[in-house]
Amino acid sequence: MATRAVYTFTRPHFACCHIYNHWDGYPEGAVELLKGVRTPEDFIRKNQRAVLTVGPADHGDLEYHYHISQRGGELYVTATRFNFDGSQEQFCYQMLMADFEAKFGLPEHPRVKERKLQSLMIQLGSNRPRKG
Repeated sequence: MATRAVYTFTRPHFACCHIYNHWDGYPEGAVELLKGVRTPEDFIRKNQRAVLTVGPADHGDLEYHYHISQRGGELYVTATRFNFDGSQEQFCYQMLMADFEAKFGLPEHPRVKERKLQSLMIQLGSNRPRKG
């Protein structure tokens, strides 16, 4: 879905880096795009459609801006939604990345959970189905 977002990465002792992504900028999509990402380089490698940009103000049709900062080895997210009436709303402020993922991440499909459980049971040497 074409939900445009800019992801701004800031790290101590580095200039900030702005990256524009035309797709999946809503919070649930951002969680997926940011999974396993620690740096702007990681983000670009993972999201091949992403491009460097001057900043959020460069995009008049922007719907979301995510500011990812790094302090003490932890990642934090500040997220802003731009509404069609020109207003904006900051809906999370310096939230730990893990908390952002927990709040906005999509729940795992029950079949995926069941497959993971079966795989774990096989690894543990038991392939009997669970009762319950």
